Amino acid sequence: FHNKKKNGELFWERGTISSVKDRFGKIINYLAVKEDITQEKKLAQDLQKAFGRLKEMERIINLTNAIVFMWSPSEKNSPVKFVSDNIRVLGIKPEDFYSGGMRIQDMIFEEDQTLAMETVKRNIRARRLEFSQQYRVKGEDGRIRWFEEHSFVTYGKFGQLDFIQGVAFDITDRKIAEERMIEAINMKSEFISIVSHELRTPLTAVKEGINIVYEGETGEINGEQKKFLGIAKRNVDRLGTQINDVLDYQKLDMGKLNF
Repeated sequence: FHNKKKNGELFWERGTISSVKDRFGKIINYLAVKEDITQEKKLAQDLQKAFGRLKEMERIINLTNAIVFMWSPSEKNSPVKFVSDNIRVLGIKPEDFYSGGMRIQDMIFEEDQTLAMETVKRNIRARRLEFSQQYRVKGEDGRIRWFEEHSFVTYGKFGQLDFIQGVAFDITDRKIAEERMIEAINMKSEFISIVSHELRTPLTAVKEGINIVYEGETGEINGEQKKFLGIAKRNVDRLGTQINDVLDYQKLDMGKLNF
């Protein structure tokens, strides 16, 4: 209950009243014990506010595609201390982690588990405070999704590993877009290569034929014929240069051109 000090300041007080009895069981007095619990009450109120903010933050997180978690890889079985409720989109319940039946690595696609855990160990050995990695997760529906995880490592005052907080974003759509873009670039490069080579082969034969006639190896030609053959020769040379430029651009685009 509230009480008031002599200076008029209000404070919280806890009171306990006990009866004092004589040897015949008759109440002869009362004993009151009072305790100032203002700080305790303030702490409880602060905790309640903090809990409210935490619940609001968790609600906001659950509206996004970001899965938030906290785990302790240094403890036995690497227990998960917290995981946001939106992990249910993968068909996984937070309770699966809290019961100790599931670890963080268990949700990672089997082929990526070893690399993912090695990445964690390597960054811990290097005493890094944060690191990122990508891996696949297979949901209960059988669908494989790509996630990008950003981890933040907390160490104790003696340098020991305390826990890791992580935020994992679903980047499946981005990965699909990247794969399609790479596929389109490869198709373009292959098309340019085929077309350029298909043009260069007959062009070489045409160029050699013009040169033979231009040089008079097949018989004497007059000035007018030589003029037109000269124009054809220059056009063929220019086309050949353009084809070579296209092939060089393709090599430059693929990082294979040597200077």
